Amino acid sequence: MPELTLDALENVFREVVNAMEKDEFDSHEFILRLAHDHQRLYINALAVYADTDRPSQVVHGEVARRLLNYGDLVVKTGETFSNDIFGQSNSCTTWHRVG
Repeated sequence: MPELTLDALENVFREVVNAMEKDEFDSHEFILRLAHDHQRLYINALAVYADTDRPSQVVHGEVARRLLNYGDLVVKTGETFSNDIFGQSNSCTTWHRVG
């Protein structure tokens, strides 16, 4: 079940990357856009991990890991600190949209 839910979320990655306002963005910005534009899919993914201590951390980590598979769409450019969707400053990956 977790894989299917995350797969459904992953199916909209291209759409979300293309909707990003800038070519340079970080994982927190991507996740915020993903959660905003695809709330049902995002909430379903969180619900799968509701019994863990930090469901959002699990889902957000998996989103960033899966985004690495889209080398034709984005390239990892490094790491930065930025505010996550809870307003907490955390380390995250930076990306550059290809093309």
